[in-house]
Amino acid sequence: MAKILEDVNKSGPLAVSAPTHLGYMRPPENASVFKTISDPSAGPNTRRVELSFNNGAWLRPLPLTGNFFSATTIVVTPMSRGSISLKTSNRRDQPLIDPALLMHDFDRFAFRELFRLARKFVASPTWKDYILDIYTGLSHQWTSTTTPNLTNTSKVRPPWASTPSGRRRCQPEARAEASQTPI
Repeated sequence: MAKILEDVNKSGPLAVSAPTHLGYMRPPENASVFKTISDPSAGPNTRRVELSFNNGAWLRPLPLTGNFFSATTIVVTPMSRGSISLKTSNRRDQPLIDPALLMHDFDRFAFRELFRLARKFVASPTWKDYILDIYTGLSHQWTSTTTPNLTNTSKVRPPWASTPSGRRRCQPEARAEASQTPI
């Protein structure tokens, strides 16, 4: 029955479009956040943020009408650190996972910068007849005064993901810290 529904509804994993373009960028070197926080990236040519673009929407439930274009935001060099611990000694119990996403000032800055860059990208004349408007549920959040609220209330992973994923810095202190974390 599941196979029939997938064939009829076009709702299987192949119905979700993959990103068609990726953009790796660096926020400005003179950004105010760098007055108090050192650069978390590996060097001056390393990108800190990523935008991926695709036709379609990650919104669930999808609006009943419309065509959609999505810009997914990714902080490539996060400074927030989560934790994993065992709830009980029973191996069947789920572990306690706290991704602690967007807990560091740099991560919130980078996330806001990604929204600004995405907005600037889709506002270019190239998209004039392709992107007609921002999704109604988000249009009020694109002002500079509400963008901080957006970073504090955003979903940080797709709703169907069982556990969040992310990238970990490959610096000596991160490797040493990871090797001492009991799992």
